[in-house]
Amino acid sequence: MKKIKYEWNQLENDCIDLAKKLKYNKIAIKDIYGVPRGGLIPAVILSHILNLKIINHQDLITKETLIVDDISDSGETLAKINKLSSPTVTLWKDKETKFRPLFCCRVKTKDEWVIFPFETLKSSKKDN
Repeated sequence: MKKIKYEWNQLENDCIDLAKKLKYNKIAIKDIYGVPRGGLIPAVILSHILNLKIINHQDLITKETLIVDDISDSGETLAKINKLSSPTVTLWKDKETKFRPLFCCRVKTKDEWVIFPFETLKSSKKDN
């Protein structure tokens, strides 16, 4: 499996890009929910850029909550969380994901493994 090392500066630039896309497309957002674990850091960055509060529980998600995750790999996690068809963004997605986020910055294939800057190769394998 090919490993892709995703750097902090790439993550920060991708969050800026996501914020621009959300603003340009006039997506109605009142707050942000970061999917634990991988979505928390990009959600905080986006909350600062967009000046929106973070909510910390799935029960508080509304149609105007931006759901943020690091990756839509299989898509199962986001499909379970996004019951209200809330706007959803990810930094990465797999070409074959079952859940298509509204916006995404990067695409990978099944034979690639992304190592995010906030994890190690060992810790990234525990995120199932």
